[in-house]
Amino acid sequence: MFEKLAEKIMRYPKHVIALWIIVLLIASPFAYTVLSDPAKALTYGETGAGTTTESIQGSEILSDVNYFDNGNGDAAMIVVVEYDDDAQKTSATQFAALLATAVPLRYSTTEGEKAVATVIGPYSSTGTGGVFLVSVSFPEAYDPSSEVQSLRDLVSETKKDPTIPDATGFATYVTGSAAIYHDTEASSMEDVKRIDPVTILLILVLIGLFFRSVISATTPPIVIGFAYAITLMVMLGLAQIMSIYYITSTLVLVSMLGAGCDYCIFIMARYREERKSGKDHHDSLKESIVWAGESITISGCAVIIGFGAMSICSYEMISSMGTVMALGIVFALLAALTLIPAVIAVIGDRIFWPSKVETYKEGSKTMRGSYGKMSRLGARYFKASSAFALRHAGAIVAAALLITVPMAYVATTHTSSYDSIAVMSDSESKSGVNSIVENADGGILMPTYVVIEANQNVANLVQFTFGTFDIGALIWDPYFGLDYVDHIKAISGSLQTKSDNVGSVMGLIYWDSMTDIEKAVLLSSLPGEVGGLVQYIIDYATWPADYYTKGQVIDYILNYMMGTLSSSHDGRQYIKMTVMLEDVPTSDKSMSTIGEIRSIIAEDKNADLIGATYVTGATALTYDVSQVVSDEFFLIEVLVMVLIFILLFFVMKSYLTPLRAILTIVMSIVWTLGLTHLLFAGVLGIPVYWILPIVLFVVCLGLGMDYDILLTTRIRENVSKGMSNDDAIVHALESTGAVITICGIIMSSAFGTMMLSSSPMLQQFGFALWFAILVDALLVRTYLVPAVMHLLGRWNWVGPKWMQKGEYDHIHEETE
Repeated sequence: MFEKLAEKIMRYPKHVIALWIIVLLIASPFAYTVLSDPAKALTYGETGAGTTTESIQGSEILSDVNYFDNGNGDAAMIVVVEYDDDAQKTSATQFAALLATAVPLRYSTTEGEKAVATVIGPYSSTGTGGVFLVSVSFPEAYDPSSEVQSLRDLVSETKKDPTIPDATGFATYVTGSAAIYHDTEASSMEDVKRIDPVTILLILVLIGLFFRSVISATTPPIVIGFAYAITLMVMLGLAQIMSIYYITSTLVLVSMLGAGCDYCIFIMARYREERKSGKDHHDSLKESIVWAGESITISGCAVIIGFGAMSICSYEMISSMGTVMALGIVFALLAALTLIPAVIAVIGDRIFWPSKVETYKEGSKTMRGSYGKMSRLGARYFKASSAFALRHAGAIVAAALLITVPMAYVATTHTSSYDSIAVMSDSESKSGVNSIVENADGGILMPTYVVIEANQNVANLVQFTFGTFDIGALIWDPYFGLDYVDHIKAISGSLQTKSDNVGSVMGLIYWDSMTDIEKAVLLSSLPGEVGGLVQYIIDYATWPADYYTKGQVIDYILNYMMGTLSSSHDGRQYIKMTVMLEDVPTSDKSMSTIGEIRSIIAEDKNADLIGATYVTGATALTYDVSQVVSDEFFLIEVLVMVLIFILLFFVMKSYLTPLRAILTIVMSIVWTLGLTHLLFAGVLGIPVYWILPIVLFVVCLGLGMDYDILLTTRIRENVSKGMSNDDAIVHALESTGAVITICGIIMSSAFGTMMLSSSPMLQQFGFALWFAILVDALLVRTYLVPAVMHLLGRWNWVGPKWMQKGEYDHIHEETE
């Protein structure tokens, strides 16, 4: 197959180049769209899209306008007004009131719809300092994510109001889901501006030093740039049918530059090796396409398997990441297999300009200089390392196992974190979250909801006109209505008693059963508009006798308008309990609280009154998704290992070599995961995000397999040409050691640039992938793999005879 490919490329190189240029021209406008406005292809918030869980089902019920007109009731944004003492509190109070007045004036529609700003608080945990919260909800015509900066500008303008005594004495933060997404997008774009140039510069320098050539240094990144443009075009198309998480764009770029440039280098290095040996241009290029092309194709297929397996995950964040990254490697591999050979076919040895082929031969001026000294030093190192690996094979394997055991213990005993706020970049929205948690219930920002299906009728809702406005009344079912009120109140008390992370719980309210003190406390805690409406009804002196009672109207406001009781539809009616967790909604403690809430409700609910229950909200969505992904990833990991085993089995025609390759990769993954936990959680105090270990395994199994395949296929090539097992290992390491090392340094450097990110999550990905690939290329492939293959001896090449066709007979004869 590769011989035919070589013949086609060498016969029509200009046609191949022209085809790639045409495809690039087609892809360029779409690629530019993604680069100039990433939000058109990427999403900056996690969702449970693609999964069917209890929390998703509950969220769908809350979003169904047949039941709840106001959805889940989350505010689009919250302005946190933080003060330190009573003097600042006075200024903060006045500011919050002015801002609440300014918001509906700034955000309104021609149809008369206006944004609603409600002042909540104050909240204080110290008795002196505290916070006011201004909850802002926008009309449907507005996209909250697009109004974050506008609201921040309005906050700044309001603070300049001359009537505020000391506007500099208190701090303000705009936060909430929309603000968090906005800040994540902004920090991501800054990261790209910082990471991409460094990645490309590192690759240019490393390849340039390796080949001592400007053309050789620039050609691979340019070639992969063609593939990257196509990938961006495809990503934009995929974004129309699936959500693509923002870190995908960074991961796909660095993985394509790392792996793709590796493939290009392997083709170019093999061509240079053949030319140095005395072969002409035609034979050298053919040999490099046939042998190096086979190696990088197998290697690329392993990477595609690793990434592609992620696409079967039901969680769209993971599946889309896997799909895009797999396609990126496909295009990078195609470019390395076709475009690089076509360029070499056209320009020949000028690919190494200003160097020449003679430059790399012994006796040349260059080889007598520092470059030659470094080349000979490298050759001696790999010759010595192969001899060392064979001579001390048992000790090397034992040492690797001794390192693996404690690192496996660390990796399996350290728990990962679900706290997406903790791994965010420092930003205004993150500071706002921290301020809320310090002074009030963290759940105010992202409440947890318990959606309860009522088996009986709870209440009937009627609408009528009162004066100049439309209002309604809630009439409790005479048989079951008040039973529901009492039962929900009992469940609320049970949640607060049995869980130390449940702050407040809002359920059904029966106004007429409350004492005057309870009514006063409730009124003081209601949003301003709602509290004002209730107070208006209470104070209304001439309430018509033929109207519904004040209590029924207030019950309508507090239960239906506040979204606690749904309308009846298709014979169903739902009750929504709002649970405010004390800790950050995304913290590990809050995640474990979701399980507690579900257990308490299951234990305490009256089956005669309550049917299905759904715990939902941002915290529950993340918790459920993490459980689904964890369960699915065991199957994905098994699938990846099985598919890679099958791939290597047919390539190597051996039973043990594929298994050995997988086990050595897994060993380096264990080291990486253990060290990542020790460094980030143990030293830096930043929890390892839950998704990292899952993705790391699959990504490293694919990318790390690159170097094993590049080495092992060369060993197999040597064996097939008649060498003994040990000689094949030594010669393969001598000839590919430098290439694998530079490829490993390039790929690890590409991923390592993610450590320049301001996001701890990307820093974790960057460190883990940098370390895994570096240790795999420099240590595992150089020492551990040769040692294991030496110990296995002829067993490396034991496989089905019908596949081998006598290819390895001389190996078996030598050991008999």
